[in-house]
Amino acid sequence: IEDTHPLGRLFDIDVIAADGKPAGRSDFGLMPRKCLICGNDARVCMRLRSHDYNELLQHISKMIEAYGLRS
Repeated sequence: IEDTHPLGRLFDIDVIAADGKPAGRSDFGLMPRKCLICGNDARVCMRLRSHDYNELLQHISKMIEAYGLRS
């Protein structure tokens, strides 16, 4: 869902292994999550605070609006 639905990037669905430990994207052979705004590694953008909160909210609003226009 996170990678296939138009709004899937707005969700963070965690997968927990049978041993109770979280499974990361790399455990499934997936690439690191990309930043919604610039496409770089999202973890790096978060750590560096590359984008301010309002910029992120505006981008999310545009994604939701665009999806609403398609439905």
